[in-house]
Amino acid sequence: GTGGYVSGSVAYCVQQSTDLGTEIYLPFIKNSIDLGIMFVPFVVLVMISSVNAVNLTDGLDGLAPLISGLDSGIADEITTKSASSTLSSL
Repeated sequence: GTGGYVSGSVAYCVQQSTDLGTEIYLPFIKNSIDLGIMFVPFVVLVMISSVNAVNLTDGLDGLAPLISGLDSGIADEITTKSASSTLSSL
C-alpha cells in the first residue's frame, strides 16, 4: 500500500541525491554488479523481506530483538570493514 510507495520514493531520492550509485558488492564475486534502474526495486525487496523475516521470527519464539541486534552488529562490521567509507557512515 502506501508504505511501499513511501519507502520506494525515499530510496529513490536517497539514491539520486548521493553518490552511492547503483552497484552492489558481493563478497564471493570480485567485481561489482551494477543494477541500474533495478536498484530501487531491489532495495525495496530487501527491506520488505527483512521486515517479514523479523515478523516471522518474533511470531515463532519472541526472540526478534536478539536476532535483530545480532544481524545489525554483523551488518555494521561488514560495512565498517568494506571499502566504501560513504556507506559505512550511514
